[in-house]
Amino acid sequence: VAASQAVTSSSAVIIATSELGEGTSGAVFGVANPVDQKRYALKRVAVKNDEVLNETRIHSSMSHNNIIKYCYSWLESGSSQTCCCILLEMAKHELWHVFEE
Repeated sequence: VAASQAVTSSSAVIIATSELGEGTSGAVFGVANPVDQKRYALKRVAVKNDEVLNETRIHSSMSHNNIIKYCYSWLESGSSQTCCCILLEMAKHELWHVFEE
Protein backbone atom coordinates (compact mmCIF):
# COMPACT_ATOMS: atom_id res chain seq x y z
CA VAL A 1 0.00 0.00 0.00
CA ALA A 2 1.49 3.32 -1.03
CA ALA A 3 0.79 6.70 0.52
CA SER A 4 -2.38 8.28 -0.88
CA GLN A 5 -3.59 4.92 -2.14
CA ALA A 6 -7.16 3.92 -1.31
CA VAL A 7 -7.62 0.76 0.72
CA THR A 8 -11.05 -0.83 0.42
CA SER A 9 -12.43 -2.90 3.26
CA SER A 10 -15.77 -4.65 3.12
CA SER A 11 -17.58 -1.54 4.37
CA ALA A 12 -15.39 1.55 3.91
CA VAL A 13 -12.67 3.25 1.91
CA ILE A 14 -9.67 4.61 3.80
CA ILE A 15 -6.72 6.50 2.38
CA ALA A 16 -3.15 5.41 3.22
CA THR A 17 -1.15 8.54 4.13
CA SER A 18 2.20 7.15 5.35
CA GLU A 19 4.09 4.01 6.31
CA LEU A 20 4.65 4.02 10.07
CA GLY A 21 6.74 0.87 10.39
CA GLU A 22 7.58 -2.52 9.00
CA GLY A 23 8.32 -5.87 10.59
CA THR A 24 9.06 -9.42 9.52
CA SER A 25 5.43 -10.33 8.94
CA GLY A 26 3.87 -7.07 7.79
CA ALA A 27 3.66 -3.30 7.97
CA VAL A 28 1.72 -0.53 9.69
CA PHE A 29 0.36 2.44 7.76
CA GLY A 30 -1.13 5.74 8.82
CA VAL A 31 -4.55 5.99 7.20
CA ALA A 32 -7.34 8.55 7.02
CA ASN A 33 -11.05 7.85 6.94
CA PRO A 34 -12.81 10.52 4.86
CA VAL A 35 -16.18 9.69 6.44
CA ASP A 36 -15.34 10.35 10.12
CA GLN A 37 -12.24 12.46 9.28
CA LYS A 38 -10.07 10.58 11.80
CA ARG A 39 -6.61 9.06 11.45
CA TYR A 40 -6.02 5.40 12.23
CA ALA A 41 -3.21 2.86 12.10
CA LEU A 42 -3.67 -0.01 9.65
CA LYS A 43 -1.68 -3.13 10.49
CA ARG A 44 -1.38 -5.40 7.45
CA VAL A 45 -0.03 -8.89 8.17
CA ALA A 46 0.40 -11.90 5.90
CA VAL A 47 -1.75 -14.82 7.04
CA LYS A 48 0.60 -17.81 7.19
CA ASN A 49 -1.25 -19.68 9.95
CA ASP A 50 -3.96 -19.05 12.55
CA GLU A 51 -1.63 -17.02 14.77
CA VAL A 52 -2.52 -13.61 13.32
CA LEU A 53 -6.23 -14.45 13.34
CA ASN A 54 -6.03 -15.49 17.00
CA GLU A 55 -4.15 -12.26 17.81
CA THR A 56 -6.91 -10.28 16.08
CA ARG A 57 -9.69 -12.08 17.97
CA ILE A 58 -7.96 -11.54 21.30
CA HIS A 59 -7.19 -7.87 20.57
CA SER A 60 -10.81 -7.25 19.57
CA SER A 61 -12.03 -8.47 22.98
CA MET A 62 -9.65 -6.28 25.03
CA SER A 63 -10.49 -2.88 26.46
CA HIS A 64 -7.94 -1.05 28.63
CA ASN A 65 -6.45 2.47 28.74
CA ASN A 66 -2.96 1.09 28.07
CA ILE A 67 -3.91 -0.99 25.02
CA ILE A 68 -4.35 0.47 21.53
CA LYS A 69 -8.05 0.29 20.66
CA TYR A 70 -9.08 -2.28 18.06
CA CYS A 71 -11.57 -0.84 15.53
CA TYR A 72 -12.14 -3.34 12.73
CA SER A 73 -10.46 -6.07 10.68
CA TRP A 74 -10.85 -7.83 7.34
CA LEU A 75 -9.04 -10.27 5.07
CA GLU A 76 -7.61 -9.33 1.68
CA SER A 77 -6.82 -12.05 -0.83
CA GLY A 78 -4.08 -11.16 -3.30
CA SER A 79 -2.48 -13.12 -6.09
CA SER A 80 0.33 -14.43 -3.89
CA GLN A 81 -0.98 -14.29 -0.31
CA THR A 82 -3.86 -13.48 2.01
CA CYS A 83 -3.41 -10.58 4.42
CA CYS A 84 -5.22 -9.69 7.61
CA CYS A 85 -5.85 -5.93 7.81
CA ILE A 86 -6.40 -4.63 11.34
CA LEU A 87 -7.65 -1.07 11.81
CA LEU A 88 -6.48 0.40 15.14
CA GLU A 89 -6.63 3.73 16.88
CA MET A 90 -3.64 5.95 16.15
CA ALA A 91 -1.25 6.16 19.12
CA LYS A 92 -0.69 9.64 20.48
CA HIS A 93 3.07 9.06 20.87
CA GLU A 94 5.73 6.66 19.67
CA LEU A 95 6.91 4.24 22.32
CA TRP A 96 10.42 5.74 22.26
CA HIS A 97 8.96 9.14 23.14
CA VAL A 98 7.40 7.65 26.30
CA PHE A 99 10.73 6.05 27.32
CA GLU A 100 12.61 9.32 26.85
CA GLU A 101 10.39 11.21 29.31
